[in-house]
Amino acid sequence: MKQISIITGGSSGLGKELARELIRRSQNVCIIARDETKIQQTIKELGGNIIGYSGNVDDEAFIKQVFDNLQDKGYYVNYLYNCAGIGIFGIPEDMNKDKIYKVIDANVIGLMCITYEACRRMSSGGFIINIMSTAGLRGNPNESLYCASKWAIRGFTEALKAYYKKTNIHVVGVYPGGMNTPFWSAQCGMNPDVNKFMDPNEVARQIIFSVDEQKTMYVSDIIIERK
Repeated sequence: MKQISIITGGSSGLGKELARELIRRSQNVCIIARDETKIQQTIKELGGNIIGYSGNVDDEAFIKQVFDNLQDKGYYVNYLYNCAGIGIFGIPEDMNKDKIYKVIDANVIGLMCITYEACRRMSSGGFIINIMSTAGLRGNPNESLYCASKWAIRGFTEALKAYYKKTNIHVVGVYPGGMNTPFWSAQCGMNPDVNKFMDPNEVARQIIFSVDEQKTMYVSDIIIERK
């Protein structure tokens, strides 16, 4: 079977740059995102062999359908890049249950659902790359909800590493600092000067280089700080 990489959140930001770099390396890519229009725009822009699916990664039936469809097309998923996620920022007093569910659904539940499905499918091994944030390493002011979601995935990632230790499934935790991407929308509650943030293409190249399969080793954690 042909190998393919799945990228969640692959129609924009870091996910799109990961897809760009993989296509540049003549690899097969599957992007998953919610917006069908953005998916088609990304496919047209990047060219190469890209398959796109629109849907929510917290929908187990949808995720199963994606893996089944790729298998029917003769693909084996050997890399899963979990990039999809959102941020809602603000002081603790402004947080509420609706915001909590929105962030946890996108950043935690969705990532866990597609990762568990990948675990069931990677009978010949593969890489699961959970792209989090330096907010998963330290607490930041006005980021209590966002940090909580990233710390949850950090614990999930560490538990998977322990379970799959000395197997052919490799789990990698990626912790990048701020990047100049559409993540910083007007709706997120924070308006930083993104011109001082990292170039997502540089970050994508570093991640792909670090997780490239080696004979005697693999990189289990990647921390990428901005200057």
